Amino acid sequence: MHWAAIVPLIGGQVLGTRAALRSDPAFMLSYPDFAGNDGFIQRYLPHVPFHLLPEGLSAVRERWAGRLSLVVSTCPCAGLSLLSQHKVGSPQRAERNAWMLRTTELVLSELRPSALLGENAPQLVTNIGAEVRDGLVSLAERYGYTAQFVKVSTTMTGVPQHRERSFYYLTQGRRAPRLVWESQPLSPIESHLHLTVKAPTHPADEEHFVPRLENDPLYVFLREKYGEAWRNPTRSNTGYSDALQVFLRHRELFDEFVVRWPTPESYERSASFDRRQVQMIHRLHHRLKHVPGTGVYAKPPILPRGDGWYPAVTGKTAERLVHPREDRYLTYREVAHGLMGLPNDFALPSLRNWNVICQNVPTRTAAEATRALLPYLEGTGSYHAEEGAVSTDLLRGRETKYLSNTVAF
Repeated sequence: MHWAAIVPLIGGQVLGTRAALRSDPAFMLSYPDFAGNDGFIQRYLPHVPFHLLPEGLSAVRERWAGRLSLVVSTCPCAGLSLLSQHKVGSPQRAERNAWMLRTTELVLSELRPSALLGENAPQLVTNIGAEVRDGLVSLAERYGYTAQFVKVSTTMTGVPQHRERSFYYLTQGRRAPRLVWESQPLSPIESHLHLTVKAPTHPADEEHFVPRLENDPLYVFLREKYGEAWRNPTRSNTGYSDALQVFLRHRELFDEFVVRWPTPESYERSASFDRRQVQMIHRLHHRLKHVPGTGVYAKPPILPRGDGWYPAVTGKTAERLVHPREDRYLTYREVAHGLMGLPNDFALPSLRNWNVICQNVPTRTAAEATRALLPYLEGTGSYHAEEGAVSTDLLRGRETKYLSNTVAF
C-alpha cells in the first residue's frame, strides 16, 4: 500500500500513519513557507524523498499519479482556530485557510490517490468552518471524490490529553465509506510518561521549561495548607482543571492568601518567586469583590483531571502541566514524547521554538484516524446508503449528517 504526505509540518500525522500502515511514505511534498516545521520530519526520515512545490511536483507525478492508496496532510489551522485574532469570514482568515484548499486540489487533480486524509482544527465541523467545508466538498465533487468530516477528541484514542481535532477524508466515488473509529480505553498518564527517556544527544537545558512549580504562589499556598492533597483538597470525583479553580470555588482562600501575604514585597522566601503572580492574585481578589463577572488570569498550574487527562497541549498550557504524582511541572520531553507521542529519538525543536510541537496531532490519534479508513483502502468496507458528503461529531455523539454544497451544520 503506497502512500505519501503533503505539508507534513513537524510530522505527527506522518508518524501516526506510518505506524498504522507499517510502512514509510513513498515521498513527502511541501512548500518553502513551511520549511521550519517540515525540517524535523525530514531529518527523522532522511531516506524518504522530500520535494518542494511547485517544482517538485513533476518529480513524483509521472511515477505516482493514480498509484497511491493514500495521501495525508496537516495544513496550518490558524484560520479555523478559536485562538485566531481575525474575525470569522474575514479575508485574513480566508488566506490562512487557503492552504487546505490549495493542497487538496493539487492532490486530487495531479496525484489522484484513492483517498486524502487531512487533520485540522475542530472548528472545521462547526459553523466557523462552513466556508472551508463547502470548498472541500466542491473540490471533491469536481474530481470524482466524496468528502467526509469527523470530529474527535484525543482521549477517544487512549491519549490522556483532551484535544479536540477534526479529520477530513476525501475518497474516490460518490458515496462515502463507513469509517471504523473504535474508541480506545484511556491510558494512565504515568504509562505515557514512563515511555519518555532522556536522549543523551540533547543538551540538558532542553529538558525543562522556564517556569518552576515551586515559584508559583498558588502552588506554594495550597501545598502548605493542604499538604499532599493540594491537587484536590475537597476530594471531588473529577478534581480541578487548575490550581486557580480551587480558589474560585472556595473564595475564602483569596481572603486568607492576601492576609498572609499582604503585598508582593512582603514575601521574603525567594527572589525567584514570581511576584507578578502575587500581584495578580491581589488584583483578582479585589475585582471579584467589587467587579461582578470579572475574568481570571491565565497562567495557573494546570492539574491532571481526576479521571485521567490534561487539557489540550497548547502554547499557553504546555509549560504549566503538573506531574500527576510529583510536585513539579512536566518536562519538555514528557510533553513532547508522552502527551504528543513523538518518538524518543526524534530531534525536538530547541526550547526557544518548542511551541512547534503544539501545532501537531498526537501520533496515536493520527494512527487511529488512518486505521478508520483501512477497510475502504483494503476493499473490505461498506458505504453510506446515500450519496453526498458526510459530517460526524463522534465526541458528542451527533448523528451523521449528509451535506450539500451549502453546508448547514
